[in-house]
Amino acid sequence: MVRESNTRKGEYELKYAFPDIMSSALDAWLRFNCQEDREFPAARVQSIYYETLDMMSLAEKLNSDYFKTKYRLRWYESLGGQRKDASETIKVFLERKQKIGAKRNKKRVMASAELTHLRNQDLDSSFHQAWCDRFK
Repeated sequence: MVRESNTRKGEYELKYAFPDIMSSALDAWLRFNCQEDREFPAARVQSIYYETLDMMSLAEKLNSDYFKTKYRLRWYESLGGQRKDASETIKVFLERKQKIGAKRNKKRVMASAELTHLRNQDLDSSFHQAWCDRFK
């Protein structure tokens, strides 16, 4: 079953850089002020980023363009901190993320795949080509 969700009217995404000396204080502040994701707590996030044939996503990033688009396949490999059996079928998410300055719109489609294939298939394999084709 494929489920599609869109970010309503976009979200604003800001990034901050902190010196290493702040990591303990920042970690404590985040733990106090933020809740873990209920569906994917303590998960190891795995992502594969795809590129257009004309390398447009890379060019947008390198040029610090105001308008940017990224394509990725994402999964959460260790749900709840437990290692998954390699033959297990897990949820994967195909995402197209478009940014206009700090405003972000993300389209996410949920599918499933065997963890063995995600871990072991070459990026130029037909397995990964099938994910690329779904962005068209």
